[in-house]
Amino acid sequence: MREIIKSFLFILTASASVAPALAAPAKKKAEPVVEKSPQEILREQMLAHVEQVLVVDSINVDKEAFFKRYKLQPSTGSLLTGAEVAARLRGIEIPDGFEGSPLSGFTNEYNDYLLWAQPDSTGFLRLAESVRLVDGSWSSPQFAPLVLNNGDEDGETATANAAFPFMSDDGQTLYYASDNPLSLGGYDIFVATKDPSDGEYLIPGNLGMPFNSEFDDYMMVLDRQTGVGWWATDRNRLDDQLTIYVYALTDERDNVDPDDENLLAYASLQGWETLLTDEQKARRNELLRDIAAIQPPKVEKPAEFHLPGVGGKTYIQFADFRNPQAATLMKRYLKEEDKVEADRKKLALLRETYYKSGSNRQTGTQIATLEEQLRLDEQNLLNLLSEVYRLEGGED
Repeated sequence: MREIIKSFLFILTASASVAPALAAPAKKKAEPVVEKSPQEILREQMLAHVEQVLVVDSINVDKEAFFKRYKLQPSTGSLLTGAEVAARLRGIEIPDGFEGSPLSGFTNEYNDYLLWAQPDSTGFLRLAESVRLVDGSWSSPQFAPLVLNNGDEDGETATANAAFPFMSDDGQTLYYASDNPLSLGGYDIFVATKDPSDGEYLIPGNLGMPFNSEFDDYMMVLDRQTGVGWWATDRNRLDDQLTIYVYALTDERDNVDPDDENLLAYASLQGWETLLTDEQKARRNELLRDIAAIQPPKVEKPAEFHLPGVGGKTYIQFADFRNPQAATLMKRYLKEEDKVEADRKKLALLRETYYKSGSNRQTGTQIATLEEQLRLDEQNLLNLLSEVYRLEGGED
C-alpha cells in the first residue's frame, strides 16, 4: 500500500512540474479581507464566556410600566415610574442641566435614597441621585459621573445614554442599562461598583450573555431575599411587548463550556426550558413557590408636597390636614412657591446677561425691580406658611 501511495504522489509531483509548460494556470483572485465590527468582536468574546444561569420563568408583558410586574421583597427596594419620581421631587430646587421629566427610577428599602434617569442639556439620559433629608424632603439632585454613560472614560459630556437603574442592597453595586460603545447592541446591562476609598464609581462592566443580546436589554434587579434576579429584553421581537426573565442567583459564576453543542441556546435563552435537568426543574419549582408567596408592598401615598409638622410627622398630602382652610391655603402657598422659583431662575438669567453685556443699564433696572419683587414674594410665602401652621393648630 505504501508503495502505491508513493507512486501516486510521484505522478502528482511530476504532473505539477510539467503543467506550466503545457498551459499557464488561471490566477485566483485574492479573497477580500473583511474586517469585523467592534460588535462582532465583542459578540465572539461574549460567546466564549456565556454564564450558565438557571432561568426560573419568562413572562411576555406590555412595555408600558413593565417593571411593575416584577414581584420583589420589600428589602429589595421599589421601582418607580417617571411620574412617581417627579412627585417625590416636587418643590425641590433642580440644578441647571436637568431637562425634561424624570424617567423610571429606584428607591431603596428605607425610601431615603432615590436614583433615576433624567435627560441632560445635551439630550442624553443620565443617572441622577437624591437623598431624603431630616425634614422628609429630598436633597437637590445631582448627576452621577459620566463614566456610567461613556463606558471606559469620563469625558466632559455624555456620549451615550444611561437609564433603568437599580442599586443593590449593599449600596455599592449599581446595575443599569446603557447604549455606550461597550454595548453589544442597543441597550446592554452594565454593572458598576464604587471605590471603597472615595465612593467614586469604577469603570462599568458589561454583564455579557445571556443577560445581553443584539437587542435592548435592561432593568436588572436582584432580590437576594428570594434568591432571584429579574431583567427585561426586546430580543424576542414582540412588537408592543417585551420579555421578563427571572433567574436563580448563585454565589459563584459558572460559564458554559464554549464547545457545548447548546452554547448558542444558553447564550440566547431560546428554548431554555428544554435545557433544564430534573434537579434544575425541582429548584425552579421551589423558587416559583417562593415568588408566589411574596406579599405585595404597602402602597406609599404619592407625595404632593413635604411640610414638616410637630412630633416628627411630615404632611405629604392635602388629605393630611385636619383644617380644610389650612389645606386650601397650602394649595395657594405651593402655587406662589412655583412662581417664586420661576422668578429666581429668571433673575439668574438676567444677572448672567448683565455681566456679559457690560453692565447694561436697562438690564440692571430689570434686575433691581425683580429683586424687590422677589423679596416681597418670599416674605409673602413666609406669611402664608405661618398662617397654614396657625390654622392647623401647630399640631400634627
